[in-house]
Amino acid sequence: MENVKKPRLLLVLKMLQKTDVNHPLNTTEIINKLKQCCVDAERKAVLRDLKALKTVGYKIIKCDNHNRGYYMETYLFEKHELKIIADLVADATFLTVQASTAILQKIWSLCSVSIAALLEEGSFINESNKVETESELEKISALLCAIAENKVVSFQMIMPRQFNGEAFYGSGHKKEVRPYYIFLDDGKYILLGHDEKSNELDCFEIALINKLMILDKTNASQINVWPGRKEYYLRWYMDRSQNLYSPSFETVTLLCDNIIQQEVKRKFGNESLFFERPFNKCMVIVDVTDQNDFFQWLLYMDSKAKILRTEELQMQFVEYVRRKYTDYLEQYRL
Repeated sequence: MENVKKPRLLLVLKMLQKTDVNHPLNTTEIINKLKQCCVDAERKAVLRDLKALKTVGYKIIKCDNHNRGYYMETYLFEKHELKIIADLVADATFLTVQASTAILQKIWSLCSVSIAALLEEGSFINESNKVETESELEKISALLCAIAENKVVSFQMIMPRQFNGEAFYGSGHKKEVRPYYIFLDDGKYILLGHDEKSNELDCFEIALINKLMILDKTNASQINVWPGRKEYYLRWYMDRSQNLYSPSFETVTLLCDNIIQQEVKRKFGNESLFFERPFNKCMVIVDVTDQNDFFQWLLYMDSKAKILRTEELQMQFVEYVRRKYTDYLEQYRL
């Protein structure tokens, strides 16, 4: 008897989730719908199911005209919220037409029949704006599994290149990355993870990830993800991801005296990341868009700030100082 009652109760709940004040169901209609699902029920059994649903918190309203029956008043989402979700799905460029349609059908199941019809009528999928394969969804699914299982992944990045003035895409070196977060930025899904080889955090556009594999191996490194700073940290990398291929953009790591923290913020913005270090010093990650201006500022800071990464940038700064010194000697003919 219990095996019959449980699926019947769920079926009744599903039916009521499709109702509203203008489209109620009476007990006879519920019994007929149950028969279509090969479930027999009497009127008293249906009334007990309705009472049980009310007991666990569902807001089931009886119509003033008792012949019209019952409807469910409370839904998980408001109409305008479902409209927003549906429009985002319909407009998502990383979804295929088939995937968008399937998700929209699930969205319609969250509201009454009349509201679903209203929303569906106003929903438009721009097929010319859709991808042809679900490869990006498959990569997102695989990366979410890797994050949940704390696994390392390997992949190659499809990189934009130029040869003889013509643009093309080629695969970069194989990377092994410990994935941390996936987030949407300006219509593109971004993976934030720890590059096991360079031992640094980096972000990767998922659409440009190729030959993705989940590795069955122990993580080679453990990195401090700076608990409590997740939102600040993600926002910084989202800003960085918009400039992945910009030739004027460079990420620089500095070691600074604590006394110049405000000066660093004024120069490079409040998005700069600060990490405490011993002896009244801090490590700072900043974005540099003008190298000459940066070198001039660094020279002015004297010993209060120095470049930690990269070695190439350190050598460029040394060359900059040498040129400045030479120009000074020539200017005063020393």
